This record gives sequence, structure tokens and C-alpha cells, in this order.
Amino acid sequence: MRIKQLLSIGLLASFGLTAIAQVASAQTIPMKKDPKGAIVVGGLTPAAKYFVSYPNVPITTKAKADACGWVKIKLPTGVTSVPDTVIFNGVSQSTSEYAGVFGAPPICVEGVQTNTDWNGTSDGQLSNGDKYRKFTAGAEIVFGFPSLPKQRSVKANACGLLRLSPTSAWALPTTGSMAIKTEGGTATATVDTDTIATGYTPKCSSSVLYTPPGWN
Repeated sequence: MRIKQLLSIGLLASFGLTAIAQVASAQTIPMKKDPKGAIVVGGLTPAAKYFVSYPNVPITTKAKADACGWVKIKLPTGVTSVPDTVIFNGVSQSTSEYAGVFGAPPICVEGVQTNTDWNGTSDGQLSNGDKYRKFTAGAEIVFGFPSLPKQRSVKANACGLLRLSPTSAWALPTTGSMAIKTEGGTATATVDTDTIATGYTPKCSSSVLYTPPGWN
């Protein structure tokens, strides 16, 4: 892949090959936020697949309460334990102080709860960490998980650039860090959203990288 710097002829004459070599070296993992709010990361393997972790992206799941009103908190794929805070149909509630641990989940037969140890409580948990909450019988419940990391796969372009644009499904965090890893799981870069600079970012045309001054 060829790299062309958008520098004046005078600058090229002043710095020559040494200056280009220094810029190329500094481009190991350069990154900036462009004026439209997208984060651009460079210095990656052209056309390679990467995984980007987003902190604190809201994730939702759905479930339906049984005929007795009980519903098991349905976790998102890849999440193994119930967070301390879960949003139930838009209302945030703590799950860290659920009622005592029960030996078996609530059992409902034709609208009648058969294991009476769950009587008189509106929530509970099992020894394996599963948690249950009681709602109106047959209610459709949307669970929201506001503080779980979420990962997406993205592909670098022909110049080794990743462009992470904000969307409704993938809002860019305003604080915290985003980890970028290779398809094999090797840590490649960390985007610090608190400190990343805003400026002009490179363009890729016919596998040629055109970089603006200040890209490093």
C-alpha cells in the first residue's frame, strides 16, 4: 500500500524521505475524531477484520411472564451473570438485593404456583445466579442492560483505516475506552474517548492513503 502525505511541495523539499519515514513510523496506531463525530483509526492491516468493544451500550432482551406472573431475567448472549441494575419496561431497578436463594425456580401449573416457598415474594434467585421477578400474568417484559460492554466486528478498508460512525445501534461513548482486537483476539489499540483529538482524517482512494497534516 502506498502512502501519500498531503503536504506542500515546500515541506516535502525541506524534510524529504526522512520526514516521510518519521510520519510513517508514527502511524502505527493513529486515531482521531473527524468533524462529523466519527472515530477513525489507522495503521491497521488492510481489509482485515477487527472486533471493537463499546462500553455502556444499552442492550435489551425480551421475555413473557408465565400464568403466575413469574419471568426469568433473560440475559444477552455472552453474558453469564445478572448485573446489579436491570431496566424492566423502562424502569431501572436493583437486582443486587433480591430475596433469599431458593432451591428451584417458581413453578406455575394452570395459573397456580405449586412450590409455595416463592409465595409472598416478588423476586428471588437460585444458587446458580438465575434471578426471577413477578409481574402481571402473561405480561411482555423488555429487559434493559445499561452498563454492559458490547462488541461488534468491523473491517478495515484497503488502506488499513477503521471508521467508527455513531448510529442509533452503535452510539459512540462520550467517556471510557474502546478496545480494538484482531479476529484472533490480539489487543491492537485502545481508543480513549475522553481524550481523543478532533481533526481532519485520512482518505483512501484506490488503495492509496492520503493523510492530512497533523495525522499521527
